[in-house]
Amino acid sequence: MCGASLYDVSPVGTEAGGVAHRRRMERKVIRLPRESLHIAMFSVHSSPLGRIGNRDTGGMSVYIRQLALEMEKRGHRVDIFTRRQEADVPDMVRLDSRVRLIHLTAGPVRPLSPLDVFPLLPDFLKALERFKNDQDLFYHLIHSHYWLSGRLGAWAAPRWNVPHLFTFHTVGALKNLYCQKDRTEPLRLRMEHQLVKEVDRIIAATQMEKEHLTRHHGISPCRIGVVPCGVDLERFRPLEKRMCRAHLGLRAGEFVIVYVGRLARLKRIDRIIRALAHLRSDDGIRLMIVGGDGRLTADEIALRRLTQRLRVQDRVTFVGRVEQEKLPVFYNAADVLVLPSEYESFGLVGLEALACGLPVVATRVGGLTTILQEEVNGHLLNDGNPLSIARAIAKLRGTKGLPVFSPQSLRDSIREYSWSNIAAAVLQEYEMAMDAIPGLWGTQSAVEMSAL
Repeated sequence: MCGASLYDVSPVGTEAGGVAHRRRMERKVIRLPRESLHIAMFSVHSSPLGRIGNRDTGGMSVYIRQLALEMEKRGHRVDIFTRRQEADVPDMVRLDSRVRLIHLTAGPVRPLSPLDVFPLLPDFLKALERFKNDQDLFYHLIHSHYWLSGRLGAWAAPRWNVPHLFTFHTVGALKNLYCQKDRTEPLRLRMEHQLVKEVDRIIAATQMEKEHLTRHHGISPCRIGVVPCGVDLERFRPLEKRMCRAHLGLRAGEFVIVYVGRLARLKRIDRIIRALAHLRSDDGIRLMIVGGDGRLTADEIALRRLTQRLRVQDRVTFVGRVEQEKLPVFYNAADVLVLPSEYESFGLVGLEALACGLPVVATRVGGLTTILQEEVNGHLLNDGNPLSIARAIAKLRGTKGLPVFSPQSLRDSIREYSWSNIAAAVLQEYEMAMDAIPGLWGTQSAVEMSAL
C-alpha cells in the first residue's frame, strides 16, 4: 500500500524493493529521532552559490539553497557538498547557522562540463570520506541532485548505511523527447537508467516526470514522490512598476516583454525575437533578455545576429546576468514573462514572475503546465510557433492599455508554492524513505547528537 504525497495526484509511498533498499535491509540500522536530522546534500558539478544564469547554474542551485535554508528553520542541519571550481573560495561557507556549503577538491580547480566531472567522482568520494571521518560526522540521509551527484550518492549511501533520495532536476531521456538538437549524452542516459534502480526514493518535480520514470524505466510509482519547486514570497513580491521602470531606464508607456534564464539553445529565445518581428508595426514593445555567462557566447552571438536580420535590434536589450536579489525589479518593470522553451524540468522563473504579479506565457512543458491557467495567470502555448507567441502577447496587452490581470490575483495563484510548503513536502519524502527501513525511526535516540 502506497502512502500519500502532498503534491502527487496518484498514490505514492514506499515498497520493499530496489537494489539499495534490499542491500541495507540486511544490515544493522540505527534508531534515530524524528526531531532533528543531519542531511547530506550532493551538488557536485554546480554550486548553490554559483552565478545564476550561467551555463551550468540555474534553477537547481536556487532549489538546493532555498530547501537547505528551510530545513534549517525546522531545526535540521544540512551540509551541501560541491566540487571546488575556484582557488580562492573557502573550504567551508556557512549559509546559515545550521547550513554549510563544503568545497571538495577533485581534479583541476576550474569549471568543467558534467562529462568531464564524471571520471573525477571517485576522487570526490575519497575527499568526501576524508572530510566526514576527520569531522567525525554522522548523517541521517543523503539527498543528491542531478545525475552526477546521484552516482556519488549511490556509492556513499551503502557505506554510510543511510537512505538515498534523488532529484533529477532534468531527466535526460525526457529531454530527448522534446529536443531534437540538444541531445543528452549516452553516458548520462545509461547512468540515469541505472540510478533509478539503486536509489531508495526519487523526488520528481512534476507528475509528467513521474509518469515517464514509471513507464520508461519500470520503476514502481510507490518509490517516486512529486514535489514541485518553490518560490521565495518575501523576495519576489509586487513593487511599484513606475519606480522599477525608472530604475531600469524604461519608458513608462512601453509594453515590456522579459525573458529570464540561461541563453541555452533549448530555451528557444529565438522564438520570442521572431514573435517580436510579427509585432513590428507596434514600436511601443520592448524585449529584455536577462541571463548569460558574463561573456559573449556562440548562443548569444546567434541571437544578436537574428535581431539584426529581422531588424528588431533597436527593441531588444541583452541585459546580461542579474543577481537573484535584483530580479524582482525586472519582473515588476515588465508586462509579461515569456518562456518558449523546448523543454523545462519545471520553470522556476515562472513562479518568481507570478509572485511579483507578472503574467506568464509559456510553452506546454515542465511544471508550468499545471500552474498556468487561461484567464487566471497567463497562457499556455500548444506549440512554440512565434506567431502563436505574438498573439498571446497581444492578448495580454488588454484593452486601452489596462492590464488583464491584477498583480495580487497573479500572486495569489501560486501562494501554495512557498518554500515553507515545499520543504514540508520534501520532509514527508524523507520520512517515507526512512520509514521503509524498519527500526530506523525511534522515540529514543541512540545517536550522540552532539556530534552534529
